[in-house]
Amino acid sequence: METFEEVKKEIAKDYFKNLVVIDDDCYIATEDFAPASKLQVSDQFSRLHKECLEKGILCHLQYYPKQLSEAEIDLESERFKKYFDASLKVAEQSDILVLDWYLGLAKSCNHSIALINKLKEKGIFKFIVIYTAHPEQIETELISLGFAILGKDESDTQEESERFEAATPSDQIFKIFTNNNIYVSYLPKATYPNSENLFKALNECLLRFSPDLIHWAGLDIANKIDKIVPKLVSRLPQGISDTLAFQAVFKDIKTEIPRHIAVLFIQDIEENLKKELPLILDERFIVEQVSPSVREHFGSNTKRKKIRDLIRTKITTENINHPSEENSHDFREYGLDELNILQLTSFMESFTILNTAETKIDQGTILKNSSESYLLCISPLCDLVRLKENDKVSFLVGKKYHNLKKTPTMSQIQTAVSSNSFVENILWDFKDIQILGVNARSIEFPTLEHFSLEGWEFFGKLRQDVLYRIINRLYSHRSRVGVDQFDIIRQIRDEK
Repeated sequence: METFEEVKKEIAKDYFKNLVVIDDDCYIATEDFAPASKLQVSDQFSRLHKECLEKGILCHLQYYPKQLSEAEIDLESERFKKYFDASLKVAEQSDILVLDWYLGLAKSCNHSIALINKLKEKGIFKFIVIYTAHPEQIETELISLGFAILGKDESDTQEESERFEAATPSDQIFKIFTNNNIYVSYLPKATYPNSENLFKALNECLLRFSPDLIHWAGLDIANKIDKIVPKLVSRLPQGISDTLAFQAVFKDIKTEIPRHIAVLFIQDIEENLKKELPLILDERFIVEQVSPSVREHFGSNTKRKKIRDLIRTKITTENINHPSEENSHDFREYGLDELNILQLTSFMESFTILNTAETKIDQGTILKNSSESYLLCISPLCDLVRLKENDKVSFLVGKKYHNLKKTPTMSQIQTAVSSNSFVENILWDFKDIQILGVNARSIEFPTLEHFSLEGWEFFGKLRQDVLYRIINRLYSHRSRVGVDQFDIIRQIRDEK
């Protein structure tokens, strides 16, 4: 039976399909900005390239000019810029990027830092291994750029200089630094002078990129989608373009058919993907994520029951709402930190939106203003298209709420919503509905410009089942039947 570490190795192996190296030592040059005709691949990187090809991994060695003179040339200079732009383009396509720290310059890391920042702006997952002859200041530089050490061991007091003086391939500490979508590790060239050791170290760095099961599951899903999509494309019906065009003639909403086709294709991916996720479906791997101090309780069903009972005695509503020093320690021990709970809840209740500049408003869209008020669009989809001037759209009004508190009344409901890199807990009130009229005709879904909503912006969107639960509760609450009762009975029963 596979362990979590064994599954991680399989996922990493599936993910690692191509390697991009951007290092001014990849090619041997005898002058500044040597033309391609005068370049020759260096022995070390030639061996790495060959080893990758033998293992079925594509390896691209990107040329970057090496400035041999002392004078530093600005990145925006015409001579450097075209090489930087080309390097950024291939870096975006890499599974693992090996990057020289003093890239292009004799005594500066400005170019490598600029490249890392550009990749960070793209928002895509990127794993970077800095391969350098100057490792001494890397940690300090990365931390100054906002990177944090992943899983930092507070007991590690060894100085950087001491570590690198003694470092060998067998004792090198693979630290991972993270900043949102970017994960960075580094390898000293003096410790990894040959391609075999370097290749092994790259794999080891990748295996340490995250301790969280959910990130490895995400990588696993990405691998599976890469395999599923080409198969589905080959199974799409052929010769239907005329039929689609004929259907489109009868549609007054231009995006309706393309959107429908896209949704159907995505649903096919989802259906085929469900059967291919052993990392998430196997409860053993989830249990392995429990902190070491309680993991021993997760052996048999009996022990699992004991740990459940133990947790229930400590993790109570009262303890959460009024945490003491003791039960706060219990929360952290079980991984139930308030922010962690909220982040997981937001992942379950709202979509992860990549483009928060979204302007279309449909059912489930959440808007926010500067005073931390929220609007949730609850109008049916059929009432959000082909709108005429002064047609009405319904919004449920919400406000920012404490992260972990009981819902105050039966006429309210909470959702956690993620937007960019932060999470908000919102309390929606069934008694507070705002009806807004559109100020212009709209064939497709309306935008913010169709409403008098100055100062409001797109914030997020609820998942469909969560949205339908809210709408169902809303309609149930607003369709209650009032009956006459004696006041004393009404007060005793308190049935609102």
